[in-house]
Amino acid sequence: MDAEQMMLKDCTRTLYKVDKDGKPFCRAGVSVYMEGLSLWRYDFQEYERNRDGVVERRYVVSIVNTAKLCRFLNVESSLDLIRELKRQFGYRVGYADFIENFKKFCDTHGVKFECHIWY
Repeated sequence: MDAEQMMLKDCTRTLYKVDKDGKPFCRAGVSVYMEGLSLWRYDFQEYERNRDGVVERRYVVSIVNTAKLCRFLNVESSLDLIRELKRQFGYRVGYADFIENFKKFCDTHGVKFECHIWY
Protein backbone atom coordinates (compact mmCIF):
# COMPACT_ATOMS: atom_id res chain seq x y z
CA MET A 1 0.00 0.00 0.00
CA ASP A 2 1.45 3.37 -0.99
CA ALA A 3 0.32 6.93 -0.34
CA GLU A 4 -1.76 7.06 -3.53
CA GLN A 5 -3.71 3.95 -2.55
CA MET A 6 -4.47 5.09 1.00
CA MET A 7 -8.00 6.20 1.66
CA LEU A 8 -7.84 7.17 5.31
CA LYS A 9 -10.95 8.86 6.62
CA ASP A 10 -10.83 11.80 9.00
CA CYS A 11 -10.84 10.50 12.54
CA THR A 12 -9.79 11.97 15.89
CA ARG A 13 -9.59 10.21 19.23
CA THR A 14 -8.56 11.47 22.64
CA LEU A 15 -6.46 8.74 24.22
CA TYR A 16 -5.47 10.40 27.51
CA LYS A 17 -7.32 12.76 29.83
CA VAL A 18 -5.50 13.91 32.94
CA ASP A 19 -7.03 16.30 35.47
CA LYS A 20 -5.47 17.96 38.51
CA ASP A 21 -7.42 19.66 41.24
CA GLY A 22 -10.62 19.09 39.28
CA LYS A 23 -9.35 21.00 36.24
CA PRO A 24 -8.02 19.77 32.88
CA PHE A 25 -4.27 19.23 33.06
CA CYS A 26 -3.48 17.36 29.84
CA ARG A 27 -5.25 15.87 26.86
CA ALA A 28 -3.43 13.73 24.30
CA GLY A 29 -4.64 11.91 21.24
CA VAL A 30 -4.39 11.10 17.57
CA SER A 31 -5.92 12.65 14.46
CA VAL A 32 -5.91 10.93 11.08
CA TYR A 33 -6.82 13.00 8.04
CA MET A 34 -6.39 12.94 4.27
CA GLU A 35 -2.96 14.60 4.51
CA GLY A 36 -1.55 12.26 7.14
CA LEU A 37 -1.40 11.75 10.88
CA SER A 38 -1.01 13.98 13.91
CA LEU A 39 -0.33 13.06 17.52
CA TRP A 40 -1.28 15.95 19.74
CA ARG A 41 -0.97 16.99 23.34
CA TYR A 42 -2.54 19.97 25.10
CA ASP A 43 -1.13 21.00 28.47
CA PHE A 44 -3.60 23.29 30.21
CA GLN A 45 -1.51 23.92 33.32
CA GLU A 46 2.05 23.88 32.08
CA TYR A 47 3.74 23.27 35.42
CA GLU A 48 6.83 21.62 34.00
CA ARG A 49 8.05 24.94 32.56
CA ASN A 50 6.53 27.22 35.21
CA ARG A 51 4.13 28.69 32.68
CA ASP A 52 0.46 29.46 32.84
CA GLY A 53 -1.84 28.88 29.90
CA VAL A 54 -2.23 26.27 27.22
CA VAL A 55 0.69 24.66 25.43
CA GLU A 56 -0.01 22.62 22.31
CA ARG A 57 2.41 20.07 20.87
CA ARG A 58 1.84 18.25 17.58
CA TYR A 59 3.85 15.49 15.97
CA VAL A 60 2.84 15.60 12.31
CA VAL A 61 3.42 12.73 9.86
CA SER A 62 2.97 13.30 6.11
CA ILE A 63 0.73 11.03 4.05
CA VAL A 64 3.78 9.28 2.56
CA ASN A 65 5.20 8.54 6.01
CA THR A 66 1.75 7.64 7.33
CA ALA A 67 1.55 5.00 4.57
CA LYS A 68 4.95 3.71 5.68
CA LEU A 69 3.75 3.61 9.31
CA CYS A 70 0.60 1.73 8.26
CA ARG A 71 2.73 -0.88 6.48
CA PHE A 72 4.91 -1.37 9.57
CA LEU A 73 1.83 -1.65 11.79
CA ASN A 74 -0.10 -3.77 9.25
CA VAL A 75 -3.23 -1.57 9.24
CA GLU A 76 -5.38 -0.12 6.46
CA SER A 77 -8.05 2.03 8.12
CA SER A 78 -8.00 5.13 10.30
CA LEU A 79 -9.60 3.42 13.29
CA ASP A 80 -7.28 0.44 13.01
CA LEU A 81 -4.31 2.81 12.86
CA ILE A 82 -5.41 4.63 16.02
CA ARG A 83 -6.08 1.36 17.86
CA GLU A 84 -2.70 -0.03 16.85
CA LEU A 85 -0.88 3.15 17.86
CA LYS A 86 -2.46 2.91 21.30
CA ARG A 87 -1.73 -0.82 21.54
CA GLN A 88 1.88 -0.57 20.35
CA PHE A 89 2.96 2.63 22.07
CA GLY A 90 0.52 3.46 24.83
CA TYR A 91 -0.79 0.33 26.44
CA ARG A 92 -0.49 0.76 30.21
CA VAL A 93 1.74 3.83 29.99
CA GLY A 94 1.05 7.53 30.44
CA TYR A 95 0.69 10.11 27.70
CA ALA A 96 4.36 11.20 27.84
CA ASP A 97 5.60 7.62 27.38
CA PHE A 98 3.07 7.06 24.57
CA ILE A 99 4.55 9.94 22.58
CA GLU A 100 8.16 8.96 23.39
CA ASN A 101 7.48 5.35 22.31
CA PHE A 102 5.97 6.63 19.05
CA LYS A 103 8.97 8.88 18.38
CA LYS A 104 11.46 6.05 19.05
CA PHE A 105 9.59 3.71 16.71
CA CYS A 106 9.54 6.34 13.95
CA ASP A 107 13.25 7.07 14.36
CA THR A 108 14.10 3.36 14.28
CA HIS A 109 11.97 2.66 11.19
CA GLY A 110 12.71 5.82 9.19
CA VAL A 111 9.22 7.29 9.54
CA LYS A 112 9.73 11.04 9.40
CA PHE A 113 7.65 13.45 11.48
CA GLU A 114 7.75 17.11 12.42
CA CYS A 115 7.22 18.55 15.88
CA HIS A 116 5.38 21.85 16.39
CA ILE A 117 4.89 23.61 19.73
CA TRP A 118 2.64 26.60 20.41
CA TYR A 119 2.67 28.55 23.69
